[in-house]
Amino acid sequence: MAALGSIVRSPRALAASIALAVLLAPAAAGPRDDAELRERIAALLESPAVSGGETMATAVRRLSEPAEDAERMLFRIAVEDRTRADAGAPLTSAQRQIVREVLGFGNRRRFLASLPRTVRAEGTARARVVAFELIALHGGAADVPLLFELAATDGLGAWSRPSGAEAFESTLGSFLAGDERAFDLLPAPGEMRDDAVLPSMLRAIGRSGRPRGISVLLDGLEREPRSTGVFLAQLARLSPVAAPAQDEILRQSFRTALEHEHEGVRKSAAVHLGRIRDAAAVPALIAMLETDSSGLRRTVHWSLERITGLSMRDDPRRRAVWYAEERQWLDTRAAELLDALGSDDDAAVAAAAGELSLHPLERDRIAPAISTLLGHESDSLRGIACDCLAQLGSDCVLGALLDAMANDADDVHRRAWRALGRITGLDLPPDADRWARALQGWPEASR
Repeated sequence: MAALGSIVRSPRALAASIALAVLLAPAAAGPRDDAELRERIAALLESPAVSGGETMATAVRRLSEPAEDAERMLFRIAVEDRTRADAGAPLTSAQRQIVREVLGFGNRRRFLASLPRTVRAEGTARARVVAFELIALHGGAADVPLLFELAATDGLGAWSRPSGAEAFESTLGSFLAGDERAFDLLPAPGEMRDDAVLPSMLRAIGRSGRPRGISVLLDGLEREPRSTGVFLAQLARLSPVAAPAQDEILRQSFRTALEHEHEGVRKSAAVHLGRIRDAAAVPALIAMLETDSSGLRRTVHWSLERITGLSMRDDPRRRAVWYAEERQWLDTRAAELLDALGSDDDAAVAAAAGELSLHPLERDRIAPAISTLLGHESDSLRGIACDCLAQLGSDCVLGALLDAMANDADDVHRRAWRALGRITGLDLPPDADRWARALQGWPEASR
């Protein structure tokens, strides 16, 4: 009883230890068969003496020799979610936690390595799901190969998102997010034993939230033509964390996808390019308005409105004429006007800001330049800046407008509030705290 004696710290704990000793008394000679072992584990789980993982671990460690016998039975109990073979009530949440904590209590590496054999012995898809959950609890980045070994286990039913796929994606995604070295252990898409696992691996990379995932996905997209839509979906998911060097490569991948043979891929690419307001994609999107698919045409029309800030009929010719004129203005006039924003002549500054605000094609580049006027000494120019930013409609200057609304003179406060409402579409009172809460996570939250 030395092991149990170490946890006795009160009369109540002493009573619990005595109850455990009674339950464990026949264990010295080892269990005679699986039924007896399961009955005694069930008795322990259902005993009021078992109140936590440490006590249960001590009990299980003394149940049998070798310890693998108890682990194997505990795994079966976890899979069946019941203590006894003859059905009975499902495990309580406390019992479920105890079973998962105890599995791998001793030699976790040995236990995890034995999982593929144990899962095959159980022969159910549910066993694979529980195995993934246990790896998430007891494992780490080094266990990425084990995840793929289990994922490719034959005879355990369809690879479906509601079961094994979801558990696999969640576990792998957490390992990739927690330790970048896990990326080095991912198999190349072309080397995977089971094609059905590829989409799940890509979704797990998307869950990681790491720029390293973008590099892996871009490389896979170039080398492996399968699952192009899933590749693009996860690249879109990771685009907010893209490093500057990755951003243009990422945008070009979506522009290329506008020419994909499958309409669904073209539509997904158009949506993402609209969300990030990629001005360079406008010519290709205008050309796509010629499509016979009304659904794709509506998507492209939405993307063009999002990028340009202009509501215009989905007429390719009209769009093309506007784009050519806008590009000519950007090439010949924009730089001069941007320089004029720094002039000492307030009238020239106001005129430059007003003309710039009428050209929204590259509004995410122009708006930050105009927003510098929010720090100008002239109340009039600060107010004009608010109006011009409202006209442009770029949400990359919301923070600057919020500061102006919170801290500036009454007229600027009112015009900044009006600009915030026009850009975001939110109908909120001119209260800085309410606006700050509403804008948390913007613009990602609006996408």
